[in-house]
Order: sequence, then structure tokens, then C-alpha cells
Amino acid sequence: MKTGFYLIGICICLVTFFGCPSTLAEEKKIPVLVLTDFGRNINDAEAFAYLATNPAIELTGAVCNSYIPEVRARSLGLFLRLFHQEIPIATGAAFPWRTTPEPEQLLRYLQEHSIEDVPYETALEDSLKS
Repeated sequence: MKTGFYLIGICICLVTFFGCPSTLAEEKKIPVLVLTDFGRNINDAEAFAYLATNPAIELTGAVCNSYIPEVRARSLGLFLRLFHQEIPIATGAAFPWRTTPEPEQLLRYLQEHSIEDVPYETALEDSLKS
């Protein structure tokens, strides 16, 4: 009976040592490029936290889309630094895909993305510096 337990223990050790998922993951990482609207919603942050810590995935880059994509890209870069990840982050379209903003919509967008008549992006940079 003891011999059976020893054999099972040895098999478990061998499988763990030779078939360890982290060892296999380093050999065959899956490259991933993410299109995102990273912002106030937690769903994108959860997804990036998972991708950044998964040993089977190589996070190769991201494209931030939707309103104020430059700020989204900068925020994503700061977030990924928490996980010691430095990846290329590009900015995409400010308006949803397959839409052409009307002049009034564009004007409203620019007005809404300012703080005390300072462009939103500049105001964000100043607040980050302070």
C-alpha cells in the first residue's frame, strides 16, 4: 500500500516538474493586441490585469478608441506600469466606429472635454503633475 502512495507521489512530482504550465507558457506565449475604450469602467482594467499577469499571454500592444483616446492611452500606460508592463499604446478614433460627427456634435465634444475653459488633456496633465 505504501509503495502505491510513493509511486503516486513520484508521478505527481514528475508531472509537476516536466509539465509545469508556467514552463510551457514561456515557450508558447500567445501574442495579444487589444482594442479598448479603457476609462472609468472597471471591465477594461480587469481584462488588462488578467492579460498582464497571465504567463501564457504576451501583451504586444493596445489601441485606445472612443472619446478622448489620448487620455485613455495615457491612463492605460499608467495602469500597466503597476504590472511592470511597457507596451506600445496607440490612439484610435475619438468617435464611435462608422460615425461621422456633425459640426454641432464636434463642438459639444470639445466643450465637454475642457475643465474651466482649459482643454481636458492639459487639465489632466496639470493635475497629474501636482
